[in-house]
Amino acid sequence: MSKHTPGPWQILRKSWPMRLEGNAHQVTDGNRYPTAFVPAWDKDENGEENKEEAFANARLIAAAPCLLEALGRAVSALEIADKAIGILSNGGTNPYREKSIEIARAAIAKATGEKT
Repeated sequence: MSKHTPGPWQILRKSWPMRLEGNAHQVTDGNRYPTAFVPAWDKDENGEENKEEAFANARLIAAAPCLLEALGRAVSALEIADKAIGILSNGGTNPYREKSIEIARAAIAKATGEKT
């Protein structure tokens, strides 16, 4: 698994001025060291500042470590369930569960830089 700044991550309540023109939300680790800056000067289709979208993007980035851990645990649980069901049904499988595991593994690989 690739190394990343351990979570939990959080969004500082204040956005910081950037050398570029505009502001950014700062996503930090538990020690308040920056892990990402999310531009907060995006404009919507009417040319208005769209700070809600920028903050939503910052929330998603801040949730990344937790989401990665949850997804890994979900894959493990699905694999255990598949083995149990296979034993009970003499080797039967569940295509929906298999596809879910495949998609989850691909997402984990993308997040960690592993090859699928």
